[in-house]
Amino acid sequence: GDSPALPESWVEIQRVDRRTDTTTVKWLYDIESAVEVQAQKTAFFWITLHPPEDATPGIYAGTVELQSGTASRVLALQCEILPFLLDETTIKLATYTLRTDLPQKVFFDMKEHGLDGIWLPWHVNGITVTNVEDKLVLDFSIFDSTMQKFQAAGMKGPVHLSLGNAWNTTYEIFLARAFGLPIDEYHDDWIVNGSVWRSAEITAARISPELDSLFVEGLRQIYDHWKANYPEIELTVMIYDEQMHFFLDRHRNRYNLLKTVMPDIRVEGTCMDYVALAEPLIDQCDIFVAAGDIMAHLELARETGKDFWLFGWENDNPVTAVHDSRCQMGLKAWAAEAEVTWFWAFNWWGQPNAENFVMIYPYPEPAELDWYVWDGSRRMSLDALEFMSSTPWEAAREGWDDLRYMATAEKVISEAGAVKKAWAEYKLSTIFDEMRSMSPFVGTIWKQPLCALPSSGLHEIRQELIEIIITEETQIPGDVSQDSTVNIFDLLELLKVLSGRVESSFASDVDMDGKTDIFDLLELLKWLAATE
Repeated sequence: GDSPALPESWVEIQRVDRRTDTTTVKWLYDIESAVEVQAQKTAFFWITLHPPEDATPGIYAGTVELQSGTASRVLALQCEILPFLLDETTIKLATYTLRTDLPQKVFFDMKEHGLDGIWLPWHVNGITVTNVEDKLVLDFSIFDSTMQKFQAAGMKGPVHLSLGNAWNTTYEIFLARAFGLPIDEYHDDWIVNGSVWRSAEITAARISPELDSLFVEGLRQIYDHWKANYPEIELTVMIYDEQMHFFLDRHRNRYNLLKTVMPDIRVEGTCMDYVALAEPLIDQCDIFVAAGDIMAHLELARETGKDFWLFGWENDNPVTAVHDSRCQMGLKAWAAEAEVTWFWAFNWWGQPNAENFVMIYPYPEPAELDWYVWDGSRRMSLDALEFMSSTPWEAAREGWDDLRYMATAEKVISEAGAVKKAWAEYKLSTIFDEMRSMSPFVGTIWKQPLCALPSSGLHEIRQELIEIIITEETQIPGDVSQDSTVNIFDLLELLKVLSGRVESSFASDVDMDGKTDIFDLLELLKWLAATE
């Protein structure tokens, strides 16, 4: 055709495969020679296009040829360069991390995928607890190295400092070990709606006036160090993660102690999938963070003056994991009106059953993968390693782009004339309603998909956003009578078109599918009903 040729230099093709026999088909391998595909077996490939920033707008066409013996198949490939630049989204993207002493290139990669925030678990965050003549002194040297890389990559935060996890009061355990204070282990049950939802074996430093004093002093040192060195980046805190529900009184006490030395630092309340878990946290957190029952959480956050964050995870299906990642890091956060959307997890290497949730993986694989360290004594250098990407990690970047398309469309709408504004706002409202009909918004997410929309749905939504952005004020579908407004007269005019008395036009193609038919009448009726 007339399309310019798609330059081969723009095209990167990788094979998608397992890393081991027990892991998910999602890892991206560079192709260095012919790929062997067994007969009657499905092989996956991933195509990434890298057009230069100054590429001329237009549709570029090319082909990918597959050969096997004497047989061959040709795959048509198109790349459209659009005539506008994307605005930045105000929604922040962030990820849970385990190993944080990562090479600089990894932080650049995070930023290139849209991420600004990271979660720093206490035991590997680089802040070392020391006892110097019976006084607490925190060593920030390794932590500062991480933060320098974070800043060099242009990441803006939040930096989410975790003081504990689902089974340990980690920060307090470090304090207790350094000062010879007792540590207890016990079993507890997490009761939801009158039944046991989760049980845990918990390790916790025993509460005492001395531990309380150390708890506050350490937080004061962190706060002072942060304000002196990173005032432009927001620090937020998670005290106990899910386990706060096992001992709410203790968490409330820690929250109140924290606020004595960190008055402006926001604290997470981990709500999981049930709004019933958020209600007891009202007096001991500043942010509700949830994955399911989203509408109920959002409503409670508004009623109680809390902020709202979203979190989620991929699953181990090689197709739906890609879709879930794009949705979680994209339009799901927009529909949830979330300030931040978090993904679990980035580099949970070496953890049982966790690799299928990991976004990148080091290679050549080190012999030692037990990086869940408690004391910093084993800190294998990662600088000599490369990092293998995954299809969900690349899909997360697509989600970021979806948010940028949305931000661009919303800016265009804010500056549009009355007819385009009404048309575009209607289109956005249908997208909003469709996203909010997904299962995580109206119920729990446990063992349910993160994104109930079909994969094609996200592509269709992006196309609708592009139409909002590029459609001229004089080309608004629905204004069939061309009187610069959409009203009952356009409905009458459209009936004339459908009856053949008046020729069709761009304005009569209300649903923008390339033809005028009864579906355009239905779309116009819905539009008029929505604007009443």
